[in-house]
Amino acid sequence: DYLNRIQKFCPMLLEEIPEEAWNPKQKLQALKKEEKNLMKRIKKPSYLILLDETGKEMASQDWAKKLEGFFNSGLSEISWIIGSSYGVADSLKGSVQETWSLSRLTLPHEMARVFFLEQLYRAMTIKQGLPYHHE
Repeated sequence: DYLNRIQKFCPMLLEEIPEEAWNPKQKLQALKKEEKNLMKRIKKPSYLILLDETGKEMASQDWAKKLEGFFNSGLSEISWIIGSSYGVADSLKGSVQETWSLSRLTLPHEMARVFFLEQLYRAMTIKQGLPYHHE
């Protein structure tokens, strides 16, 4: 639902990369393989934002300001990344331009996706002056 709503403001593609099967001894290898599969799908150049509990916490209005800045800067491609159940490889954390937090709580990635899409939609409505967000 939120993805369809966002499409009214800008084109957006949601892609899911299958999670790698792993055992505790192969966690790093699995995360690196997920990173490789993810990076194959991201258009170049793309501004990368990782959604992670260790990232910068922002209010909805701050998201709207960031989006305004992105749109005004001429960025043609922004990719938001939500890790698998096991997070993301440290090398991926080091290659993104920004890391944002949806919450300090650890969220299942399926729920994180819904929370992210809702906040993105909320930020777009704030930016457009639409009545979705209540203060």
